Amino acid sequence: MQQQYRNGVKMREEKSAIISIAVFGTLLAILVIWVIIRNPASEGIQVQTSYNDIEIKGKRIGILKADRVEIQDTNQKIISVAEFKDFDLHPQHIVLGEDGYYLFQLEAEIQEKEENLALVAKFDYESNFKSQISLPNIGTIACEGGKLYFAERLADNEETGSDVGVFLRGFYANYYIDEKDFGKKPVNKISKDDTKLFYHKEGFFSTEPEIGGYTGVAWYKCDSGDVDTTKTELVRQRKQKSFTQICENIDLLNTRSSITFEYQDGEQLYGVSNVLKKGQKVVSDKISCKEVDKSYFYKIDCSRNKFEILKEVEEGYGILATENYVVVQKENKLYKMELGTDKSKVLLDMDSDEYGQVLYRFQGSILQVSGEVENYYLDWDENDIRIAFPF
Repeated sequence: MQQQYRNGVKMREEKSAIISIAVFGTLLAILVIWVIIRNPASEGIQVQTSYNDIEIKGKRIGILKADRVEIQDTNQKIISVAEFKDFDLHPQHIVLGEDGYYLFQLEAEIQEKEENLALVAKFDYESNFKSQISLPNIGTIACEGGKLYFAERLADNEETGSDVGVFLRGFYANYYIDEKDFGKKPVNKISKDDTKLFYHKEGFFSTEPEIGGYTGVAWYKCDSGDVDTTKTELVRQRKQKSFTQICENIDLLNTRSSITFEYQDGEQLYGVSNVLKKGQKVVSDKISCKEVDKSYFYKIDCSRNKFEILKEVEEGYGILATENYVVVQKENKLYKMELGTDKSKVLLDMDSDEYGQVLYRFQGSILQVSGEVENYYLDWDENDIRIAFPF
């Protein structure tokens, strides 16, 4: 597999070029491009959340490539292919349903198309085109339980206009349609009475409960220990509380530059803060891993407003924190470290020649690791993380 991704929420495989790598979750959030750093062995690290260009459900795998979509089985055998040029499509997002798959495309990506208009096309698993619909102001889609969910393009505030949409672990939505009715009937607006999703006062429903306007993931970049400036940029109440707790419990944040990412899982927030060495500044989105002093993995129980540091790691860049383990990259290796033990397992041994720059990208329960030659997909939950694809 030779997909290359560029930064942005709509990263596409365009050519065989060096890709930047990541630190999210996030979280599972929201959302778009987060941070790029370099380490001694790999030129750049970036972790981000984004639209799915791969989805794995059961024995099927859907993959968006530069010019086509491929449906594969778990043995990597190609079941079917649809060439984008045959359907005038340039999708950014794929989801798998019960009787077919769906491609999502923001029309603003195509010149001379109406802005804020989204197109959703349905194919069966033999990649036969079935139907398509266009909807205004839709930012993302999800498919679960025989229903296709549509989410409006929301924003944190008028000043930044940043999207509230792509959750690390789940999804948010305003409308739905039964898969069997796709293309035949208008979408249905979700109400408080007909869904098990959680209602948010901003006017949307999500797989995660409402906690002070939190939107699934958060990203904090604090330069030169200027925590006051970072706080003033936070609009939502839960983010303000979370960042205050982070600063109170990680003293270095008050004197050092840092990059922090966290995601929501119910009423729990899990995050990692990478603190730079003394004197280093975040002068751009690219920083060197050599500049990282420590990685702090933490958990916040929002129901009790309790902050807990899960683990501190030196000489490595933190990627992900969960209830039972953390993920960190040291030189060319990606490690899983079990909390409460001394156990550490190498998840990936990345060849420095092939992984000059690597992208870590969260797509639901999938952590994508993209190198110059091959991509790996790790399936994760709070209990374990494992190679999902290639198998």
